[in-house]
Amino acid sequence: MMDSNHWYMVTNPVLHRQIARVEAMRFRRENQEQDGVFFIDTLLDTGIADDFWICDMCNAVIPVDKPIPIWNNSRAMCKQCRHDIETKYATPYDTVQNCECGCSENEEEE
Repeated sequence: MMDSNHWYMVTNPVLHRQIARVEAMRFRRENQEQDGVFFIDTLLDTGIADDFWICDMCNAVIPVDKPIPIWNNSRAMCKQCRHDIETKYATPYDTVQNCECGCSENEEEE
């Protein structure tokens, strides 16, 4: 049996990055005094603009004016790569839901 696919729709990609950065800063502040812990935080240290998203499969730039699908909670995908995954690997148990970080409140699914 093939594992199911879980899609999280980030309906406001810029707000998603802003929320993630605030959460990362809070986490770093709360955990900075733990011995032996070293934080590598790509949200705080890169200087990448909040509106710059690339597909984790093909490296194409993903426009932020439409929802961005995140596959299995780890890979942002462009429209073509999402189509490829859904065409080749769809299961009856696949799910689609809005991101739960707060960036998708009061937004409709794609």
